[in-house]
Amino acid sequence: RCDTVNDAVTAQYSRDFKGHLASLLLSEDIDLGKRFVFDIRRTCKEVYDHCRRQLYHTAVVGDEGTPRPAGRGTPGGCSPGATTVEDTGTCEPCPSPPASLSAPPTPALEERLRALQEAMLCSACCHGDIDAAFCPCGHMVCCRGCAARLRACPLCRCDVDRVQHVFLPVCPKLLRLNSE
Repeated sequence: RCDTVNDAVTAQYSRDFKGHLASLLLSEDIDLGKRFVFDIRRTCKEVYDHCRRQLYHTAVVGDEGTPRPAGRGTPGGCSPGATTVEDTGTCEPCPSPPASLSAPPTPALEERLRALQEAMLCSACCHGDIDAAFCPCGHMVCCRGCAARLRACPLCRCDVDRVQHVFLPVCPKLLRLNSE
């Protein structure tokens, strides 16, 4: 599926009935009926690079789609309140940062934050933070307490061999700080 993903990861697949039959009769290397254990499009490094490029693009181009001038985030590359020399030789104060940076949160942003907070909660008990992954499917939908009591994954219904403790890159407690 992906040329840059390690062979040990891409070798983990299962076949449906038609795929098993085709691999027995034709060739073991046939891709018919393969269902990969991991849904992989990019390696971790590629995802990281892609995110950095997106952040760089939004910092350079901005949300409006127009290129921003060079500098440290303010027009003209100077700090707020400083002066710039124009072609005319006169000094003018740099414009202050837009008022939208200090505006109160809108209802749409509050709803988005609420949705993120709910997405980080255990789908079984609805109050614990998601911190467990089911093996072998890899789904992360429960807290460790609820995951220890489940014998099958609630999403794909495959049998759970073991529960792996995971550390998410976004701390759910930080999401709750903004709403309190």
